[in-house]
Amino acid sequence: MLEYQYGRGEITLQSADPKIPPMIANRFCEDERDLSRLVSCYQDALAFTTQKPLSDIITQIRFPDPMRSTKTEDLANLCRKFSGSGFHPCGTLKMGNDLMSVVDQLGRVRHTDNLVIADASIMPFVPSANINLTCIMIGERIGEWIRIQPATYGL
Repeated sequence: MLEYQYGRGEITLQSADPKIPPMIANRFCEDERDLSRLVSCYQDALAFTTQKPLSDIITQIRFPDPMRSTKTEDLANLCRKFSGSGFHPCGTLKMGNDLMSVVDQLGRVRHTDNLVIADASIMPFVPSANINLTCIMIGERIGEWIRIQPATYGL
């Protein structure tokens, strides 16, 4: 698992209808730096299985099939095929002051009245840990701003 990856996915709307889900292109392993790091980690994990004392307690390796090739390119193909998300997407809404920003530094959605985003989507980078606590802090901070400065949020 990569805590930080160079590759970036994309979310696009299929329709203005809120009932139609967005298109999500994760783009896992498209950046060669990510792929080479995953392959290297995979090779390390396989090497650990041959070292004592771990090798003494391993009775069987099920994945990848030990009869398969462990050549770098073959492991790269395996990583491309099976890489997935840790189900912690974030950084999907650009925060800032430029024309491409979706929200400002206070979480207010640009060009939309009374709509605030206070979750992982406004994170500029994926944190190197579970995002739960970071999301709580974003919500708490923006919630406090709304409480003490309601006029800033159109309330």
